[in-house]
Amino acid sequence: MTDDDQLSDLGPPLLLTVVQAGELTGLSRSSIYGLVRAGRLPIVHPVGRSARIPRAAVEAFVTELVVRAKLDPSSPQLIAQSRPACRGD
Repeated sequence: MTDDDQLSDLGPPLLLTVVQAGELTGLSRSSIYGLVRAGRLPIVHPVGRSARIPRAAVEAFVTELVVRAKLDPSSPQLIAQSRPACRGD
């Protein structure tokens, strides 16, 4: 087994860059930084000034959005999901 094989067996990274967190959520880099500034996502500095966001925090944030959407039927997230797609007929 090579070192690369051993690394791939570890699963996804526990700490994400801001760009990776954005790719994972579908949000822009600036939106992720906005969530960090608002205190909705934590940022850690494992080495020097390198900024990382714990994957578990990103997953918890998304779970919280889904739960809130289910609790509030007027939530924009649920309205967008329940609308039929617009047809160009």
